[in-house]
Amino acid sequence: ARQLANRFGSGRTAFTGGIPPEDVFTTYGRSKVVVDEGGSLHRPITMRVFEAVGSGAALVTDPAPGIDQLFELGTEILSLDSENPAASIRIDRAMGAVAAAGTERALGVHTYDHRVDDLLRILLDVDKRPVAVQPARPNLVRAVERFAEIDSIACAETDRERWTPTSYVVWSHAEIVGRQISVDAVIVTENSGLAHDLVRLAHRYVICDPGISSTVRSMLSAGERHFVESLEDDVVVFDFEVPGYIVRGTPWQA
Repeated sequence: ARQLANRFGSGRTAFTGGIPPEDVFTTYGRSKVVVDEGGSLHRPITMRVFEAVGSGAALVTDPAPGIDQLFELGTEILSLDSENPAASIRIDRAMGAVAAAGTERALGVHTYDHRVDDLLRILLDVDKRPVAVQPARPNLVRAVERFAEIDSIACAETDRERWTPTSYVVWSHAEIVGRQISVDAVIVTENSGLAHDLVRLAHRYVICDPGISSTVRSMLSAGERHFVESLEDDVVVFDFEVPGYIVRGTPWQA
C-alpha cells in the first residue's frame, strides 16, 4: 500500500478495507488495474482472476501454477513482482492493451458457457462402462468438503496421506511452520497431536477430532481470536468467522 501511494501519489490512492461480494463487479469495472496478491493462498487459481479480467481491468497477479495455460503472460495479464509490487503497475497505453487483450481472451474462451460446453464434450466422450464404487470419505475429509472457501490446508505429516486424492493445496507441518503464510484450515487429529505453531497458521478454520477438541478450545480461548465452535459430521469445527470474500482497497483513477 505504501509503495502504491508513493508511486502514484496519496491523492490518487485510497485503502479503506473490504467490499461486499455484490459490489465486486462494480469495483472491478471502475478499475484500470486489479492487483491479485496472495502468494500460495491463491492456489489453485481463483474466480477473481476471471472476474477482474472479464470486467475490463488489467490484471497484475501472482504467477499461480497453470495460469500461463489460461492467459498469455505479458500480453493478456501481467505477473506481480512480490518484492516491488508498485513496479508492476503503470497507467499507459501498453497497460490498456493488456486489459483489452485479457478481456477478449476471457470473454472468448473462459466464460461459464465455455466451461459448460467443455463439460458436455467430456460427458459425450466418457466411457459408458459402470464406474467402480468409491470408498467412503473419512469424516475429516467430508467435513472439509462442506466449506467451499477452503482451498488450502495444513496438517501433520502423519495425516497427509488421507488428503492425497483431494484437490486442496496441502502443507505438512514441517513445510509450512516458519514461513510467512497462512492456510484456510488447519486439520488436527488425535493421532497427530496438537502443534500450537501449526494451529496459529489457520486463517478461517481449525477442524479436529472430538477427542482433542477440548485442548484446541483451551488453546484458542487463551488467544485473542474470536471463534464459533460447532459439530459437523462427527468433527469439531472452530470457525473464526472470516468474511468469505474481501477485496482490499478502493479503485483509483489515472
